[in-house]
Amino acid sequence: ARYGPMMAGYAGKIRPWTGYGWHCDEVYFRILGNGAYLFTVMDYSTRFVLSYMVSPVKMGADPLEMFSEAARRAGTVPWVFVTDGLDVFPGAARKAFWRRAGRRLVHAVEVHMRNEFNHNNVHESLNGELRPLIRKRGGYKVANPVMVGLVVLGYDFFRPHAALNNRTPAEAAGICIEGKDKVLTLLEAAAA
Repeated sequence: ARYGPMMAGYAGKIRPWTGYGWHCDEVYFRILGNGAYLFTVMDYSTRFVLSYMVSPVKMGADPLEMFSEAARRAGTVPWVFVTDGLDVFPGAARKAFWRRAGRRLVHAVEVHMRNEFNHNNVHESLNGELRPLIRKRGGYKVANPVMVGLVVLGYDFFRPHAALNNRTPAEAAGICIEGKDKVLTLLEAAAA
């Protein structure tokens, strides 16, 4: 509870390299016996989670702040934005991803699973990795948002992935953490 927010705050200031396509999806878990949803925005090429939010509802969630945070953190907006077609995504994506390019307005092309990319499998693999961590023993026994942040931090910075040639998403996004103990190195950098 003490060092998690410090590390997450420091890591949130690091700008990752991102590709042209981002994915957004949600995963269900439980906090104090109540259902909740973890929404994440992930870069397609690096599998790096750019932003996330926890919501008690799926259909009434407002992802605008999450999308804006992803664009701020990456320093850009995606050219292609892949979702599973949840009806709260299109309006928020249009508001968050509009930008000026010369004299014309450009926005991300929104793609649903049924269209051009024909799948959201990259994000489903993320959910497959997060689901065991956030569903452990029936969910979280305390209402502590730091725990969810630490799960995402661990996914991005500490856990290597076979799809990325045994690199972490942070390494794939151009963020290198030196030293044998990456957790200690990130904690020392955050405390400095």
